[in-house]
Amino acid sequence: MMKGLVISMAIIAVTVGLTLAPPTSTANAQCVGINVRIDTLIVNPGDNVLVPVYIEDVTGWGVLGFDMEICWCDLPVGLLEFEYCQIGEVMINSGWGAPVCGPCGDNCISIAGAGVGPLVGEGVLFYLKFAVSTNAKPCMCCPITFNHVNLYDPEDPLDVCWENGLICVDWCDVEGVVNYWKCCFDECDEPYFIRQLDGAYMHLTDCLGNHIASQYTDVNGYYLFDCLDPLSYVGGCYCVSIDYCPILPCITAMDAALVLQNVVCLDDLDDCPFPYGVGMVYPQQVAADVNCSGRITSLDASFILQYSVGLINIFPCPDPWKFYAIPGNCVTSCPGEVNWIGVQYGDVNGCPACPPVGPVMDLANDTSVKLGVPNHIGGQVEIPVKVRNAHSVMAVDLVVDYNTTDFRVASVEDIGLADGFSLAYNPGTGQLRIAMAGLSTFSGNGRIVKITFDKISPWATASKVNIAEASFNDVEARIEGEVTERRVEFALGPIAPNPFVEGTSVKFSMAKSAPVTLSIYNVNGQLVKTLVDGEMSAGAQQVSWDGSDMAGNTAARGVYFCRMHTEDFTATTKILRMQ
Repeated sequence: MMKGLVISMAIIAVTVGLTLAPPTSTANAQCVGINVRIDTLIVNPGDNVLVPVYIEDVTGWGVLGFDMEICWCDLPVGLLEFEYCQIGEVMINSGWGAPVCGPCGDNCISIAGAGVGPLVGEGVLFYLKFAVSTNAKPCMCCPITFNHVNLYDPEDPLDVCWENGLICVDWCDVEGVVNYWKCCFDECDEPYFIRQLDGAYMHLTDCLGNHIASQYTDVNGYYLFDCLDPLSYVGGCYCVSIDYCPILPCITAMDAALVLQNVVCLDDLDDCPFPYGVGMVYPQQVAADVNCSGRITSLDASFILQYSVGLINIFPCPDPWKFYAIPGNCVTSCPGEVNWIGVQYGDVNGCPACPPVGPVMDLANDTSVKLGVPNHIGGQVEIPVKVRNAHSVMAVDLVVDYNTTDFRVASVEDIGLADGFSLAYNPGTGQLRIAMAGLSTFSGNGRIVKITFDKISPWATASKVNIAEASFNDVEARIEGEVTERRVEFALGPIAPNPFVEGTSVKFSMAKSAPVTLSIYNVNGQLVKTLVDGEMSAGAQQVSWDGSDMAGNTAARGVYFCRMHTEDFTATTKILRMQ
């Protein structure tokens, strides 16, 4: 165990400023009317703070007046001193005047407001100004509560809910990161770090060795022991230590593939046993049981696929890590004084310093992935994903970037070489994440995925779709180019052949499904023949003209005009008829 990482409290100062929680809706699900709330604020001794009182879901009601009584903690006396109330944005936007307020007993205030027109919108109704006592103690919280809330609508009864808040006094939080098995820290400031390790187990003691708290580092490698009072610890300092060697996790479709192999007895996940109590513990088996059911099932593979594409961000297990004693010869990457290791749920392929698992992951250097040629079908476009020179692939991870103003992900399907693979995808916001896992493997060249987009733009210019990241069996593949999807627009032409003798073809395109007429006129503006008159679907279209008129007679040689007309588009082009 590493010891003696001392945090001197001599330089601690109160530097954490006022933090206002964002005005997000927290109304009770059963409250279908108006919600009034006060959020929690973090303050420091001596601060002057504006406490916002929010009102939500008032649009559509006819609130013409309100009165409220708000109280705050009375112990200790003088923690908060009320100064005044101030108009909020909702009252300003509704054309109301400032609220009026006055004391209503000890540590209570009454507030009232009225307007000619109703309240409009959501946000801050009014602010309460408080001064925080310089004698306030660290970690002290003061409830701010509604005694009553009355909103007045002359026509309809109002269903009103309210949510109370807190004002809490902050102090110095000890914050840091695990850095290559060591602890870097700072006090009341940003920590310094080179590389973070998540899942590390940190212990906080005072300088006499008395245990105070333990905390895991988070997914970014940070640990945080919050709200520490330097005055209460002998020696005025803290010590932080670490007592195991964490694994850097990487949860991908490969982990799901190994779980599926285990379910059908193709892989026992029994590499690298750890002694633990009676019998042996296998980290891969621990990591695979992501719902902590005691069995490894296909449900675990489903959870891992969902996690790898971001559909879920935690597993059903209550703790993301399990910790085991290192046997001494299995894991060689940890310092000698560290005698524990952390196994993260979901990272089945992450057992360190162990023999390779699963099929041979021999991806040649020239293995590549690219997007294929788009295929337009009505209001959708299909884009296949192709691989070249793939070898023994049982897991695929892809990140595809796309423009959300042009496309909406309709579906993702396994096809071709990867037909029958388990698949999960997350459309995200402009970034589509795909994970695939299979019991068998594929090799060679061909299509593996078909992405179908709904087209949602006016289709005036071009939109790019590209693969941002790609890996097979956790090995990165080379990405080849991008697809520039030419969006369909209204257009007339080309016409070929032109000039013509016996017949010609007129090509045109539709940006959307709509009624269209396509007609031939002579130089005098007289209608010769109508080629199209009715609804046409979006996309490229083509019709023929054999040179005849409406009666079926052959038109004379000379100049003619082809005219296309829709509600949104009109165009004319010239045609020359030869004998």
